[in-house]
Amino acid sequence: MLIACNGMFRAGSTLQYNLVCSLVEKMGLGERKGYLSYEQLSERQEEIVQWSESPSLIVFKSHAILANAAELVEANSMRIFYIYRDIRDVAVSMKRTFKIEGEKLWKLLDK
Repeated sequence: MLIACNGMFRAGSTLQYNLVCSLVEKMGLGERKGYLSYEQLSERQEEIVQWSESPSLIVFKSHAILANAAELVEANSMRIFYIYRDIRDVAVSMKRTFKIEGEKLWKLLDK
């Protein structure tokens, strides 16, 4: 089964991913696959579908949603752990951490 840890940038998805991976690995239920960008989700679609068919838990993190996520969830092959943070907090965090402002910040928040 596939476990996707999702959330917008600066929302806490890395902490969430590390917690989920720690539980899965310490209990011997599966493994982590790391961060996958939007492009990697498309490029590795076949591999990701194979992960969803695994009897063990396969955990990955992304800020994007798989194109076929609804189908995999409906087929009971995937669970999504989504973390939410108020967009105003995300904006402040992005400004402080990455020094992003103005139009560039608006475009990132719009994603």
